[in-house]
Amino acid sequence: MIYTTSVRQAANTLSTAKDSAVKLARGLQDALSRAAAYHDPNMSDQGLLAKRAELSAEFKRAAQTDLDTLQTGVEHARTTLAQYARENTSIQLDPATLIRSEQLWRQVERQLDAGIDLRSILATADADTALAVLEFGPSWAKASGYRPPNMQEAIEAVLTGAKAADAGAWVQRLAYKRIAETTPDPQLAELLNATAAADGQYATAIPFLQATNSLIVNGSADMVGAAVASQFAEREAAPTAPGTAQNGSVAA
Repeated sequence: MIYTTSVRQAANTLSTAKDSAVKLARGLQDALSRAAAYHDPNMSDQGLLAKRAELSAEFKRAAQTDLDTLQTGVEHARTTLAQYARENTSIQLDPATLIRSEQLWRQVERQLDAGIDLRSILATADADTALAVLEFGPSWAKASGYRPPNMQEAIEAVLTGAKAADAGAWVQRLAYKRIAETTPDPQLAELLNATAAADGQYATAIPFLQATNSLIVNGSADMVGAAVASQFAEREAAPTAPGTAQNGSVAA
């Protein structure tokens, strides 16, 4: 069962994560600047320093609470989508379905052995084949040392903290996108598209989440660097269909 309201709430949390992170980081930066500039002509220099430190600590405590809330919300949204996606794309455990799925995966393996890229295979795969890739592809990717086929996915891996050795996540996302394209169920398509986009959306927020943490811990952060990293992540995370490169051509 797909709980559409929960899916849309989770998708909205992720789609707005960057804006929320930007607002939090810049808000704290402005607050710390105000604290550092605080002045009262009736206070001694020592009193001013103490007051500024007090205001700075107060702003940091409030930001820490907001940061924890934002990070918890985003992680919950990602977990929710991932759980629903798994529950609604699991292959039935009856022998006939499992045998059929294994046969389809063997056909995919033969194409992979022939040098055809998985993205290209999924570009024309039917729903059953995409489900077989989803079932068997991640473990194959880990065992074979498969790596993301384009720069977009490689950048997402760095920005989301994913380990390069865990290649299964890339296969999973490709399969989700293809199943979303081929399913007649619009609710399932909505769920899988949201799930496939989740890591990329989170990646655009990470630089500002890290900047907020740096402001809390160190009192300063490279906001320009955070903005550049976020923009780069957003550009690189632009969705592409299985089998299609970002310039619209079919991947080799």
